[in-house]
Amino acid sequence: MEEGDRHSGRLQVLAIVGFGGLGKTTLANQVHSKIKNEFECRGFVTVSRTPHMPKILKDILFEVGYRDMEMGDDVQKLIEILRESLTTKRIDTEVALQIIKSPKKVWCGKWIAEGFVREKHGLDLEEATENCFNELINRSMIQPCFDEDDFDESSRPLLPALRAGSLLVVSKCKEENFITIIDRKFSMNGASLVRHISHQFHRYGPDSRDSLSSQRHLSLPENVAFKNGLSKLCNLRNMFCFDVGTNSIECIRDLGVLTNLEKLSVIYDYSRPGAVENNLETILGLLPRFDKLGNSNLHSLNFVVPSGARAPSAQFWSNCLARPRHLQKLALCGVIMPKVPNWMAHGDRLAYLYRLEVQELRSDDIQVLGQLPCLIYLVLDAETIPEKNIIIHPNTFSSLKRFEFSCELSCLKFEPAALPRLQRLDIRLDARGQGAIQLQEGSPAGGMENLASLVEIEITVEILAKYDHGSKIEAACRDAISRHPTSQAMQIHVSCNEFDEN
Repeated sequence: MEEGDRHSGRLQVLAIVGFGGLGKTTLANQVHSKIKNEFECRGFVTVSRTPHMPKILKDILFEVGYRDMEMGDDVQKLIEILRESLTTKRIDTEVALQIIKSPKKVWCGKWIAEGFVREKHGLDLEEATENCFNELINRSMIQPCFDEDDFDESSRPLLPALRAGSLLVVSKCKEENFITIIDRKFSMNGASLVRHISHQFHRYGPDSRDSLSSQRHLSLPENVAFKNGLSKLCNLRNMFCFDVGTNSIECIRDLGVLTNLEKLSVIYDYSRPGAVENNLETILGLLPRFDKLGNSNLHSLNFVVPSGARAPSAQFWSNCLARPRHLQKLALCGVIMPKVPNWMAHGDRLAYLYRLEVQELRSDDIQVLGQLPCLIYLVLDAETIPEKNIIIHPNTFSSLKRFEFSCELSCLKFEPAALPRLQRLDIRLDARGQGAIQLQEGSPAGGMENLASLVEIEITVEILAKYDHGSKIEAACRDAISRHPTSQAMQIHVSCNEFDEN
């Protein structure tokens, strides 16, 4: 590492790789001993080939100065203790945890979906898969690789690549039917045995008239269309980047046949050349298919409308998922709904709701979202608030841990016993439009002292420079936050961004 990097504010990762017995641990220990006094918080923890997570977390806690030995073996509780012990270094802690968890979660999910791992005695499927993943890392068969682009300007991680890199690995994967590479030389004979496809065509996907009945995971490159429908992919569990704009009405209708589908990523783009027409038939063709998937096994739906593309109608969003029985994650990008759809009240298992954008948000809509029992993460954007006041009532959002909220200038109030588990709150208020001139003194967000578990808060208010009251708003927000009993230990970010009228 460069000498100046230690003061750059960027997280530095240095990997030591090689076969067993080369002295990697000894070298790492020598480096740690040499530079440890340059850091406020440090630790050196070794991990065996069969890692025991409670022991690892306890070792880390001991290294960073935590001396309470009555900790038990609950992994989640140990992680929470570690977070609390490193509150002054929260960003670095989050970065490190994400670097470990993100790629591991992605690959373990794929292996489960593709049927590579079976349950073992005393372990469920997820635990058995994680053990396999850890074993491959300990044997250096999977290595984490970090590029310069893995971290953005704020030192928050992007997903690191996982590279298992040699021709021998590819060859062995082919022998064991671990992966099948489809290029122009590939014959589809015997394709019913395919587990995982690496698709290398440019325009059309596999001809589904050939048997792909055992295919479980399918990730498509951009702008690829199926030739003959999807009906043969009846056992598919995961499908990513299904492009509604380039696929035919028949393919769209066949989505309803994929009742085993658990994860679906959809691109809705009719702006590109060659895309089929965005008409009522297409939209109505999607409606019953999504509804059927939502009533089957769909756990995760990612729906993307690229910038400049025409989005589905209000009718589509009002009826697309009447009974989302198993839906746990809903991620929307470029989608603006008229209001919170009624079917969302039936999302009893919905845990992650990313960027729900609505044209109008009323108190009844907040109540619908607040009664979702499993909701942990919510990003909510509203163009208008007709009532100009949003009240978060007691005993609502019982599981929510992170809440990001953007809207026009309104008064947001948290009543006692609301959001009992909320740890991070991000509020962005736009006071540049109509009504901004009536901006009164005082904080636009009140009752934050009632958020018992809050550890981090960020409030951003956008105003017109000509009103010259940004400093008053900022001071009022900080005063409201200071009433929280643990405000001294919080991470607090408050700002007022001033804009010219033009």
